[in-house]
Amino acid sequence: MATHTPRTSQAFSIASLVLGIVSLLNLIFWFVSLPLGILAIIFGILGLKTAGRGKAIAGIITGGLGALISLLIFAIVIVALPSLQSAQRDTARKSELSGMAADIVTYQTNNQGLLPVASDVPRDSLDVLEDDSVLYTPGIDCDGNKGSRFYSLEIVLENGTNYCVGS
Repeated sequence: MATHTPRTSQAFSIASLVLGIVSLLNLIFWFVSLPLGILAIIFGILGLKTAGRGKAIAGIITGGLGALISLLIFAIVIVALPSLQSAQRDTARKSELSGMAADIVTYQTNNQGLLPVASDVPRDSLDVLEDDSVLYTPGIDCDGNKGSRFYSLEIVLENGTNYCVGS
């Protein structure tokens, strides 16, 4: 009757341990770390029946941690990316609105303090903002104060809040 003896080669166990460690060291590159962690788990399972059982277990643990943390990083990136993009677009909108306000001040300076009518508001530098998304109100500033030299420029940001720039 043949008896089952454990294999003496520790190749799978060593490969599992090395891949698991490399997986943890490369967490910043989750797209590399995740497959390395999965391979470490697979090789660790294959190495459990060899003389290097301890190395195989360590490889499974480090590979599992590497794969799990990589998945968490991926999930965080997927959740955070849209809000980061939205914030960037809102920052661009605010910047363009401030540029329009500077253009209005320049107009006032060149025209003895008079405000431009809506059709004369400079809109040459608009890249992100749509012409119809800017509400220009001459005679009233953002706080509701009235005067011949007051004005306000208002837009709605992606989160639904109003952003106002004016005199």
